[in-house]
Amino acid sequence: MSSLISEHREQLTHFQSLFQSYTGAHGTFQITATNAETGKKNGMAKTISRGAPLLAWEEHLAGGPKGLGAIPLLDDGVSAQWAAIDIDDNQIDHTYLEEKMVELGLPLVVCRSKSGGAHCYLFLENPCPAKDVVDALKNWAAALGYPGVEIFPKQTRRELDPETGKPRPGNWINLPYFRAEKTERYGVFRGERLPLREFIDLAEGSRVEQEALRTRHNGFTPTEQAGSPKSREGRNGYLFSRACSMRKSDMPESEIREAIIAINQCADQKSCANFSLGPLSDEEVAGICKSAMGKRYAPIRDGSVDQPYFKSEGQLWKRESTARGWRDTPLSNFTAEIDEDICRDDGAGEFREYQVKGRLFSGEALKTTVVQAGRFNSMNWVPDAWGARASLKVGMTSHQQAAAAIQYLSRPVQRRIYTHSGWRQVGDFWFFLHCVGAI
Repeated sequence: MSSLISEHREQLTHFQSLFQSYTGAHGTFQITATNAETGKKNGMAKTISRGAPLLAWEEHLAGGPKGLGAIPLLDDGVSAQWAAIDIDDNQIDHTYLEEKMVELGLPLVVCRSKSGGAHCYLFLENPCPAKDVVDALKNWAAALGYPGVEIFPKQTRRELDPETGKPRPGNWINLPYFRAEKTERYGVFRGERLPLREFIDLAEGSRVEQEALRTRHNGFTPTEQAGSPKSREGRNGYLFSRACSMRKSDMPESEIREAIIAINQCADQKSCANFSLGPLSDEEVAGICKSAMGKRYAPIRDGSVDQPYFKSEGQLWKRESTARGWRDTPLSNFTAEIDEDICRDDGAGEFREYQVKGRLFSGEALKTTVVQAGRFNSMNWVPDAWGARASLKVGMTSHQQAAAAIQYLSRPVQRRIYTHSGWRQVGDFWFFLHCVGAI
C-alpha cells in the first residue's frame, strides 16, 4: 500500500485542490457486495466527525480499504467551490451524456460513478453561494434529461442540530478515482476513459467563474422537454454554445471573442427569448469566452470520425453513417488487440495463432491469451480465455464485428517459430535448426 500511496503523491495536491470540502467531517464507503441485477454497489457508509486526514486521501487513490466521501458545502456553511449532479442510472451512455453537455454549453466534467451511473462535476474558480450553485445544477440536470436527480451540495446552508447546538455537516458524495488508474470511477473526455493526471488537467481547465451559474435552459419540466436547445437556453447559455461551436471548428481565439461580442450586441428574441432583456455586460461576455477556451472544447484532430471501429470508455465500438448522421454501437465491455501474429512452422505445414491482450471496461487488465487463427472470428474463445466478466453485446453480427474491430485496431508483430530440427532454407540461405537456435 505504501508504494501505491507514494506513486500518486505528486497528483494528490491537485486532486485535493479540486475537491476543497468541509473540514469538520467526511465520509467513507467500503464496498462489500454488488447487486447482480442492478449493478449497485452495496457496502458500509460512515460519516466521521472530523476532516479527512491526508492518509484518507492517499488511501483513496491507492485503493483501500475505504473510499473517501467529501462534503461540498464549505466551512462557512453557505458556499461551495465544486458541485455534482448525481445520475443514478447504471445503463447511462457516458459518451452521449458528455456530448449533450457540450451541445448545451454546460461547463461540467462527467465521471462514471461507483455503480456505473454518472457524476457530472462543476468546478469553480472561487467559492460561490451554494444556493446559486444548486439552482444552476437543478436546471442543467433537467436540460440533460434528468430532472429531480440528486444535487451536491444537498444543503445550501449548514444548520445547527437543535439538540447539541453543533453544526450538521451535510451530505457527502463518493469521490472519483478510488484506486486511481485501476478505478471504475473514471472521468470521460470525448468518449475516452481518462487517467487520473488527465482528469485533473481537464477539471482544472474546466473551472469557471460565478457568472457561468447564470446559464439557464428554460422550459424544462419532468414531462415537457420539447423544442430546440436554442429555444430553451438563457443568454449566457446561448452565447456559450455559440462560442463552443466556434472553438470546435478551430476558429482562432481572437476571432471567437470578436464574433461573440458582435452576436451579443445584435442578438434579438428570435435568437434567444431572453435577449428581450438586452445584451449581456462586457464582463459576462469575457467570462463566457474564457470558459469556452477550455481544453474540452478544443477541436478534434484525430480523424476518428472516419474510422469504422474505435475504442471508447474501455469498450469496442462500431461507427456507421445513417440518414440521421453518425451512429455508434458498443460491441463489447472490453477492449482487445492482437499483440503478435505467430506462424508455427513444423516443416510440413504452417499453423497460425494470435497472441491477444485485453482490458475490461473497468480498467482491469485481462490475461494475455493465445488463440488459434481459425477460431478468432467466432469470438467463442473469449469466455474460455477471460471468463464471464468479458462479454460481447447481443446481436446477429456483434461477434464478427468485434473480431473485425480487434483486427482493425491492432498492429501486431509478425513472428515465425520453427518447431522442427534439421536443415531448412530460409530465404536464400540454409540453416541447421536445433533446440537452442540455428547455425
